[in-house]
Amino acid sequence: MEVEATARDIRVSPRKLRLILKRLPGLSVDQALALLRYMPSPHAVPVSKVVRSAAA
Repeated sequence: MEVEATARDIRVSPRKLRLILKRLPGLSVDQALALLRYMPSPHAVPVSKVVRSAAA
């Protein structure tokens, strides 16, 4: 099932978010959250919040 979730007013450049988001397609929710949890970028936190919101 395909789900769409958005986050607004995130003060991160789109280029930096794209670096994180390119690694997520094809992963399950659990795998994506595990990957985001151990990424060194602090910008992975808002992305993980959106993934959790989409899974809810």
